[in-house]
Amino acid sequence: MNTRDKKKENSVLVMWILILFIANIIVFSFLVFYNLGNQNALYFFNVGRADSSMILHNNARFIIDTGNKNNIVSSLEKVMSPLSKYIDVVIVSSPSINYSEGLLSLLKYYRVGVVLYNGEQNSLWDRIKIELKRKNIPYIALKRGDTITYKDAVFNILWPDKISKKSSSSSRDYSMLIHFCDDFECVLYAGGITNKTEDIIDGLDKAKSYILNISNSSSKYSLSSRFLKDISPEIVITEAGKNNYDKLIKDILYKISLTKV
Repeated sequence: MNTRDKKKENSVLVMWILILFIANIIVFSFLVFYNLGNQNALYFFNVGRADSSMILHNNARFIIDTGNKNNIVSSLEKVMSPLSKYIDVVIVSSPSINYSEGLLSLLKYYRVGVVLYNGEQNSLWDRIKIELKRKNIPYIALKRGDTITYKDAVFNILWPDKISKKSSSSSRDYSMLIHFCDDFECVLYAGGITNKTEDIIDGLDKAKSYILNISNSSSKYSLSSRFLKDISPEIVITEAGKNNYDKLIKDILYKISLTKV
């Protein structure tokens, strides 16, 4: 085989390597998008002593609360393709730091379809609104009785009973209580609600859930025996952060043990 034939053979080999390399990229991308788009999943992110979770449902991504600082971004990077930078819906149960501060970081790296919140106003929410308006992202206040539906998934807003457009001295009393159900499971996202809220909400029997997601401060402000019995969860989830197994978490476990849920 002469030198010209060898060069031709090497050129053909290089061409096939490039073709296979490009094909692998296409297949990999397809598998990533296929897996993310066609499986339903619940994610509860480790964002320290704050709250953030995501529902992946039939090609749509719903984030409930964004925690504080930028922990939400690093959490999403672990479960989403680097090629996917879109969140359909972000629900903020309260404009307090532990539930909404991370939204500022989220908006830097991801496109968002719409933001839903409880209507409360404070200095942090003022900063968030500036970014939402700059990016032309609509934001809508919700109250009890409002629903969000997507295919077989339904989000029912059980609280607050009214939209508070002013800053509240006790924002926990207006924190969203969100009941999510699809054909597979029901989850109650309790945010930062208080015993006061639990006591005045009726019809909790309609909010029975397989999973209850609660704030790590629930030991101080909520988790009454009646509330736990009405919900009857099989699983209770709270985010505490690394090495934060302290009195708050112990109190939560104690309250749960009393009702035998």
